[in-house]
Amino acid sequence: MNRIPQDVLFAHANFRRFLLLILLLVSWEAGRSQCPWDERDTLMFVDGSQASLSAWSLEAPSDGGSWLTDSGAIGGIQNPGTGEWVYVSEALGNDIGTAALLSPAVTGAGSMKGLTLSFDFVLETYQDAGLAWVAVNNGTEWIKIMEMEEDYYGSVVIDVSEYSDHTIRFKFVFEDEGAWSWGMGLDNIMLSGRHATCGDGICEAGEVCASDCPSEMTAPGWIDPGEDLMGNPISYRKFARGASCDDCSEEIDLGFEFHFYDEVFRKIYINTNGNLTVREANTKFTPDEFCLEGTDMIAPFFADVDLSRGGSLSYYLDAAHQYLIVTWQDVPYYGCEGEDCLQTNTFQVILTDGTIREIGDMIIPRGANVLLSYGEMNWTTGTSSGGQYGYGGTPATVGINHRSGVICQDIGTFNRPGKAYYGNTMDLGCPPNEVGYLTGKTLLMNTELGEIVEPSYALMLRGEQDDVGHLLTWTTERPEDWDYFSIESGTDTSSFEELVTITALAHPQLPLGMYSYQPEQGDQRQWYRVTGITTSGGIQHSNWVEISQPVDLGVQLLSLGPNPLNGPLHIRVQVDRPGEIAWRLTSMSGQILNQGSWEGSIGLLEEHVSFPELSAGTYVFSIMGTDAMMQYRYVVKL
Repeated sequence: MNRIPQDVLFAHANFRRFLLLILLLVSWEAGRSQCPWDERDTLMFVDGSQASLSAWSLEAPSDGGSWLTDSGAIGGIQNPGTGEWVYVSEALGNDIGTAALLSPAVTGAGSMKGLTLSFDFVLETYQDAGLAWVAVNNGTEWIKIMEMEEDYYGSVVIDVSEYSDHTIRFKFVFEDEGAWSWGMGLDNIMLSGRHATCGDGICEAGEVCASDCPSEMTAPGWIDPGEDLMGNPISYRKFARGASCDDCSEEIDLGFEFHFYDEVFRKIYINTNGNLTVREANTKFTPDEFCLEGTDMIAPFFADVDLSRGGSLSYYLDAAHQYLIVTWQDVPYYGCEGEDCLQTNTFQVILTDGTIREIGDMIIPRGANVLLSYGEMNWTTGTSSGGQYGYGGTPATVGINHRSGVICQDIGTFNRPGKAYYGNTMDLGCPPNEVGYLTGKTLLMNTELGEIVEPSYALMLRGEQDDVGHLLTWTTERPEDWDYFSIESGTDTSSFEELVTITALAHPQLPLGMYSYQPEQGDQRQWYRVTGITTSGGIQHSNWVEISQPVDLGVQLLSLGPNPLNGPLHIRVQVDRPGEIAWRLTSMSGQILNQGSWEGSIGLLEEHVSFPELSAGTYVFSIMGTDAMMQYRYVVKL
């Protein structure tokens, strides 16, 4: 189909965002919070002004003209950033030839992880003439990390973690290829990363800490295409419009009632670009942030999918048992070329009438009628949405949205590689998240109430490091169904060995359905699992957990309680370096529920925090001190 020209698309998207921003500020300001802690450090930044480029080398174009640093335009194309930028343009009457912009040497990257180079960028070609490329020098040679031959307007993010062990420089080059071409411009050039300290709870590109990056795993509740919810082999239907249909939709008669906010629907629209709608088809390929006016949508991953380049979109409808499974398997992004089309995403959405209690290895809480599951997630943005090599540009959107424009459950937007999660668009100042965060994740929704529902297992296991050693706790909703539990440990998730068995009637001092065990020092391993044997002889495995070795911290979270929570939470913190200690309480899906800070002096700090409105469930309480390292414990509210 015909795509909107990039400059028109960008202007249209920004105008919509401006209107949406005004609406959100008026309607939601009281409910918004500041973005969670920003752990990234900036090693290099250029805002496009001449002063910020003083240490850079601006190599004069080979055939004439010069680099400009002002707020001018390349033809009619303005700076995608703000204010001044640095650019070359043949529209000013000069033949450029080749022009290069070289950064100074950057040191200190060796202590960083998740190192990314980002910049606002314009390339304007003419009749196939003109190209741009970016290279990094690792101290020995120049290595090309980006090349572009088509018009581009937007942001670019490049993972350069593999070069963090070197003193590095960057080169930005424009070539007119011996013919007249418009030119190239850059703004807001930034190199950033995080200090490579284990235990900060953030997993991203370049990560070396096992405690922060667990092994990849299949999402709980994932249903393999070709199976129904019970694991029986069945036939899935391929998307009726076929792989050659871009930005298409298929209407499905559900045969059961699906509750979405204040209405009941019996049909659904499967839209190729990673979303379902209940009222009408949606053929948009560039996503909008939630909350979005005019559209009722379930978005496991609203982004520009291109089925003609590979992958599949298939579904299975079981009207008798009242559920629908829709799977996007190994789908690439629009505009990919060659091997880039092997950079794919896999995700799934399951719709039910709300009565199904078990999907895969998950126990489904009452009220949950939508399950989003994710396999490997490796891109966010198609080229028509401003993406380059699958990233940057207009972010992909995840969540559910009511057409009012003021009601939604916004998981967040994504347009970067890596695995960091900053928050949703309702958190002020949050950048788009990193798509690897979704890999292996499962999200549950109650679309009748418009709520996120915390997932559960028949056995829900938690693990933590306390003053004595490793502490395991697990819960079950129906303790009378169990005979005994086998506590297992291993050095990875593929080989567990039994440590001990515990009868289901043990630990009478704990609340009914809650159990605990502390392995002996010699039995402590990195990974743990509980296997339960039911009274009828059935076998159920819990989720597995990882407990990393303790690290030397300036601030240590010693204990908190009571846990399970039945009043104010008492927190004990050992402070070795004075300064502000930030705390926050989040849901298991990362949504911030409460946060604050204390001023810590050297010694033992004891504080109390109350959460009177907290409903039953499992939560994460975390602190971060002057050492910028995050520590967390799970908190249960019965």
